[in-house]
Amino acid sequence: MAALSFTKLDDADFEQLRAYVYESCGITLDHSKHSLVVGRLQPVLTREGIANYGDYVVRVKADHTGRLRSELVDRLSTNHTFFWREADHFDYFAKTALPQVIDARRRSGNKTLRVWCAAASAGQEPYTLAALMMDTLGQEYAAWDAGLLATDISAQVLEKAKEGVYESEDVARLPEAMRQRHFVRQPDGRWQVHPKLRAEVTYRRFNLMNPSFPFKQPFDVVFIRNVMIYFDMPTKLALMGRLAAVMRPGAFMFIGAAESLPPEQRSFESVRPGVFRRP
Repeated sequence: MAALSFTKLDDADFEQLRAYVYESCGITLDHSKHSLVVGRLQPVLTREGIANYGDYVVRVKADHTGRLRSELVDRLSTNHTFFWREADHFDYFAKTALPQVIDARRRSGNKTLRVWCAAASAGQEPYTLAALMMDTLGQEYAAWDAGLLATDISAQVLEKAKEGVYESEDVARLPEAMRQRHFVRQPDGRWQVHPKLRAEVTYRRFNLMNPSFPFKQPFDVVFIRNVMIYFDMPTKLALMGRLAAVMRPGAFMFIGAAESLPPEQRSFESVRPGVFRRP
């Protein structure tokens, strides 16, 4: 097999690509990502017969089917996650945040519970959250209008998430009781999310850079972990405003342990590391 011939990505083309990616999905590419961009996009240029990266950007913008743009986002966004990641967040969600939200909804006389996982990736996080919701409410769950929306900008990972099939070493991170209750062992040794749990998660492709979030009902909890590491401070600040607009007063927001909010933002108050609340 002939070796792959790499097309040079010069500074002008990199700036053109960087600007397009930033404008379309908020991802900031600095020059340290130069080789990563080449490694992930070169196969696309080769397959499409595109001579250089400048022409590639032109082709992506002109592709009205959205196929090339979708592939660009899939290749440049890192969708690495695993079950029970940053476990203290799930513990706080199940033992503190969720009971407080449930109590507030009971007192309001409205048994509606809305949770949004805004970085669904391959489904590990949304299925975990939905399982915790079901376990916390127990037999009462059926009496609630409870739902979990899981979104991601990558169509590729959402398809995997909908299947809900995982390797045994991945689900091994989960508490034993949760794994046995909400997953089914497959003949090939893998595990699939139980149909009842899968039915509680709605997957949708969604771009967090949309100028407004057209959701019909406000959210009680939003998990948006390990997404903002790709965003600069102005992008984060604008995102905080859009998130606050679709969350109830008192709603909780969870971000990644390595992330931070812009110091000038006033939409959320810090509760503990990685956990914030809308006043």
